Amino acid sequence: MEPNRAALFALFAALLLGMPHAEFTEYLRLQAFDEQYRPLEGVTMYVQYQLNAVDGAKKTKPKPTNSSGEVLLVFTNYEQIEGSTEYSYTAYAQYGNNTYTAGLIAGNTSAKEPRAYSFIVEGYYLVVRALDQYGAPLSLNVTIYSPVIANDSKTESTDSYGKAVFRVPPGEYDIKAEAVDFSKTETVVVGKGSGDLNAEMRIPLYTLDLRVMDDAGAPLSADVQVGERTAATDASGKARFFNITDPTPSLHVRTASGFKTEKLMLEKQSSIDIIFDSTKPVIKELYSTVSKTGAGTITLFAEDSGPKASGIESVAITYEIAGVSNPVSTYSVGYNSFEAKIPAQPPGTMVKYFVVVKDKDGNTATGTGSYSILKETPIVQVEPGKEPGLFAGLPFEGLAVAFVAFVVAVYAAVYYFNKKKEAEDTNEASNSPYKDSQPPSSQAKPPEVPPSAPKA
Repeated sequence: MEPNRAALFALFAALLLGMPHAEFTEYLRLQAFDEQYRPLEGVTMYVQYQLNAVDGAKKTKPKPTNSSGEVLLVFTNYEQIEGSTEYSYTAYAQYGNNTYTAGLIAGNTSAKEPRAYSFIVEGYYLVVRALDQYGAPLSLNVTIYSPVIANDSKTESTDSYGKAVFRVPPGEYDIKAEAVDFSKTETVVVGKGSGDLNAEMRIPLYTLDLRVMDDAGAPLSADVQVGERTAATDASGKARFFNITDPTPSLHVRTASGFKTEKLMLEKQSSIDIIFDSTKPVIKELYSTVSKTGAGTITLFAEDSGPKASGIESVAITYEIAGVSNPVSTYSVGYNSFEAKIPAQPPGTMVKYFVVVKDKDGNTATGTGSYSILKETPIVQVEPGKEPGLFAGLPFEGLAVAFVAFVVAVYAAVYYFNKKKEAEDTNEASNSPYKDSQPPSSQAKPPEVPPSAPKA
C-alpha cells in the first residue's frame, strides 16, 4: 500500500504544479581524434543544455576520453515547448589550452543506439627515449608537465627500449626522468608546426670505485661525499657509488687525521685511490761548500719514503747573518737533489742556514747548518790558454834566485859529504896493524913442481 500511496501523491503534486513531462533524454557518444584521425586520450568532454525555465542552463560533469578517444554522456531536459521548436545543446571538448565546441539538436536516443559526434583536436605524440652515455636504454620513470597548464602532468615508465609515450596538446613541456637516486630535466616544444616529437634524453650514469689508504698502503676508515651523495668506506677502505649523473662532481674525503677534496673527471676515471701521507720526508744529506769569493752553496738530498708517499712538494732555504734572515731560491739538480746559492760574504762572516722540506700532504722535515768565511783568497785573472802552473803568482826574479840557491845548496852538500868520506878513509889507513908490511911482489917465482914418478 505504501508505494502506491507515494506514487499517487507524486502524480497529484505534479498535476497541481503543472510540471511538464520530460521532453527528451540524450545518449551522446563523443569522440576525439587528432588531425591524422588517431584517437586522443584525455580530452575533457561535457555538454551544456537547457534544463527548464526555472533552473536555466546546466552542464554535465566533465569526463576525459579513454584510450579509444571516446566518452559517453547522458542528460535529460524537463522543459516543454511548442511542438514546432527543436531542442538544442552545446558539446564541448577541452585539450590543453584549446577548447572546441559543437551545437547539436537534441533527440530521444537510447543506450543501445547513442548519438555519436567526433571532434578533430590538435594533439601530438611525444615519445621520450632515455639512454645512458653509451646508448643503452634506461629503465626509469618519465614525467611531463606544462608550465602554463595547471595540474597537467603525466608519468610513464620506460619500456625495454627506454621509451615512454605521451599524447599531448601543443605547447612547451618539461620532461623529468628520474630513478631512485638521480633525476634529469629537459624542456621541449611540441606542435607549433613541428608535429609529433621524438625527444632523446642522454643521461650519463657513472660508477666510481674509491679506495682510501695511508702512505704504507693500509686501508683507512673515512667518510666520503661525491656530489650530494655520501658513503663510508668498508674494512678494506673501499666505497662504491652508482648512477652518478654529474661527470665532474666534487669529491670530499675525511679521515680521523685529515681532509682532502678533489674535482673528479668521471668520463676519464672510474676508480681513484685517495692516499693520506702521514710520514715526514727525510733529509739524508745536507752540506755546504764555500768558493774562493766567499759565496756559499747549500746542497741537500731529501726523500719522502713509503710505497704510497705523496712526494716532495717544496724545499725552502733561508740563511741568517747577525740575526737577519734572508730567503734564497732553491733549484732541483737531480732526483730529490736540491741546491741554493748564498751570496758572497766578507771574511770573518758566520753564515747559518735553515732548510724546510715539505711533502704534498703538508708533512715537513727541517735541517740546519753553518759555515764561516775565514780569509779572503786573491783572485788571479788568467787569459785563456795561460792557466796558472806550479809557480803561479811568483815574480820571475824570485824564481831565478830560488833556483840558484837550490843549486848552490846541492853542490855544497855534495862537496861536504865527499870531503868527509876522504877524511874517514885516511884515518882508517893510519891506524891499521899492517901499515909496514909489503905486499907480495908480482915477480916472485912460482913453486917448483915435484918430479914425476919413475916409470916401471
